[in-house]
Amino acid sequence: MQRERRLQQLVTAYIVAGLLFMLLPGTFLGVWNLLSISAQHTVDSLSPAWLQAHGHAQIFGWLGTFILGIGFYSLSKMGNLPTFAVSRGWLSFGLWTLGVSLRWTANIYGVGMALAAADLGSMRGGRLSAVLSHRGQA
Repeated sequence: MQRERRLQQLVTAYIVAGLLFMLLPGTFLGVWNLLSISAQHTVDSLSPAWLQAHGHAQIFGWLGTFILGIGFYSLSKMGNLPTFAVSRGWLSFGLWTLGVSLRWTANIYGVGMALAAADLGSMRGGRLSAVLSHRGQA
């Protein structure tokens, strides 16, 4: 029963973070980009970095976060799979959220080192998520 509650808290954190990524950077930049295009009547006025930041916030921000969170929760319910430590799910959440946030910030402000750190953070978070479904508790 305690494990179920901890898993519900984990999936809730993933869903809330996904909604925040969707609403703030994803939707904000999408609307800003559309306003910029409509004001200039051309897509050439749009910064490619802002377009990429919008896409990353949408794909990795909310979609990827939802998939990871729901995956952690649902894979723990499937039969014949070893259980995983919920703390690993929280570690993956932290790395993933940090990586996506840094990636979005780096796209907007054009910071090269933050972009490299973001790729490393989200790559580690994603790799950790994949490993968790195959390993037992540590």
